[in-house]
Amino acid sequence: MIEIPEYIPKGTREEIEEQLKSWVGKKVKRGPTWDWGNQDIDGNRNKVEGTITEIPEHGFTTKNCGCVKVVWDNCHSNTYRIGNGFADVILVEEISIKNSNDPICCGQKMDWINMAYKCSKCWRVK
Repeated sequence: MIEIPEYIPKGTREEIEEQLKSWVGKKVKRGPTWDWGNQDIDGNRNKVEGTITEIPEHGFTTKNCGCVKVVWDNCHSNTYRIGNGFADVILVEEISIKNSNDPICCGQKMDWINMAYKCSKCWRVK
């Protein structure tokens, strides 16, 4: 039997999505229901942490669960299931990003340089 942490929300999809809004900006790692291959692995074959960047509405319409969009520290991103028996990702610790309006890349806020947002790790520009 898979052990799901107690803080993982339960309820209707809408109730779960509402609870997950406070998770935006928090760091996560692979959870007990992970089924997504090596999306959280870096070039050295190490598991990396990610940052929740948004709560997409009705992201998994075939499941009665919520979902979170995660940008991994390896610069990959995807949407993962949370709630009612799903915990594809779990919280690492209680860290939040101060200004959630700033774009995220490589698990951190992007820097404002020369009139554009730039990632200090991979130099991606937004």
